[in-house]
Formats: sequence, C-alpha cells, structure tokens
Amino acid sequence: MYENVLSASVNNADRIQLKWLKCYLLIISGKYTGTPSPLSPSPSPVSSVGSQGSTGMPSPSSIISIPQRIHQMAANHVSITNSILHSYDYWEMADNLAKENQDFFNDLDALMGPVTLHSSMEHLVQYIQQGLHWIRRRAQLS
Repeated sequence: MYENVLSASVNNADRIQLKWLKCYLLIISGKYTGTPSPLSPSPSPVSSVGSQGSTGMPSPSSIISIPQRIHQMAANHVSITNSILHSYDYWEMADNLAKENQDFFNDLDALMGPVTLHSSMEHLVQYIQQGLHWIRRRAQLS
C-alpha cells in the first residue's frame, strides 16, 4: 500500500531521492527490525535498508543507525497516519448507522438541538449523554 502511494506521488523524483523515500517507508511501515538507541552511536541491523540489490530494493546485509528521536518521529507519523486511515472507516460506519437510525437522531436533534461544527463542547457532551441514556433505557426494556 505504502509502495503504491509512494510511487504515485514521486514519479518525477530522481533515483537517489526515491531510494531514501523507500528506506523511510520501510522504517514507518514497521519493516525496520533494528532497535534504536538514544544517541545511536553504533549501527543497528536492518533487514532491507542499504545498497541496492537486483530487485531494486536495498540489500539485507547493510547496516544503518537511526537516532531515537528520528525513530520516535517515524513511529508517531505511522500512528497518526493509521488514525487518519481508521477515522475514514469509523466515519463511514457512523454515517451508515446514522442513516439506519435516522428517527433516533431526529428525535435527539429535536430535543437537544443538532450538533454542528460550531457546537460547544458542553453541548456535545450533553447530546451524547442524552443519546446514551436513551440507548441504555431501550436496552433495559428489551
């Protein structure tokens, strides 16, 4: 997946830049197997980062060192990217549930007022509390 996105976005990049981007991709995709040290004074083994092999991918015998700070930044980037990717899935699920339960949300909007981009945090919390109260009450009746 990352490889396709990378290739599509860097078609005009020169080969050296592409190699570095692929190495970065290996790091953020979790294929980096070395353990970073706080200052990284000694190199860490990496399964596929370094000189080019016959496949165009870096050779497995190379060693690189990655400072802890860079490793943490890459890990944070992966975490944020995953959250964004999952947020689209959650949004789609929530949208489908809202469509299936339109009467519930219409009643909730009528009672509490609709939630908008300009709603206060207090309004959002009260809206959610009321909705959860109704859901719990319906679950007890079932």
